[in-house]
Amino acid sequence: MTDEAVPEPGSMVIRPGEGGYVEALAEWEKEQHPDRGEAVSTASGREQAMAVVHAVADDRDQVAEAVDALDDPAAAGEALRHVLVGGTPSVSAFADEVADAEGGELLAPHTATGIIGEVLAEIDSRPE
Repeated sequence: MTDEAVPEPGSMVIRPGEGGYVEALAEWEKEQHPDRGEAVSTASGREQAMAVVHAVADDRDQVAEAVDALDDPAAAGEALRHVLVGGTPSVSAFADEVADAEGGELLAPHTATGIIGEVLAEIDSRPE
């Protein structure tokens, strides 16, 4: 017996690093929030997004604290959604930007996607 998730009919399991994961996560995000408009990334939102991804990459247990440190979590969230919409090439480019701007190791796209998902879940769990 394995611990594998059994997908419901009409669905499938995609893991980070597998083809289509980032795109599936962006589609899931749209399904969860159909009333949310298209993601718009501002310069300050993108800077904050890079900072929060870097902070969480350094300590995956500090997501809430990293989001608390943001001046504008909504702007950072929109920037991160904008990254996801662009798919794997966008996530890879964003990970490069994070490494250049914040220092540290270059994140693999699937790792960056996982961190983005964690940060967005934390931001979305908070009252507006």
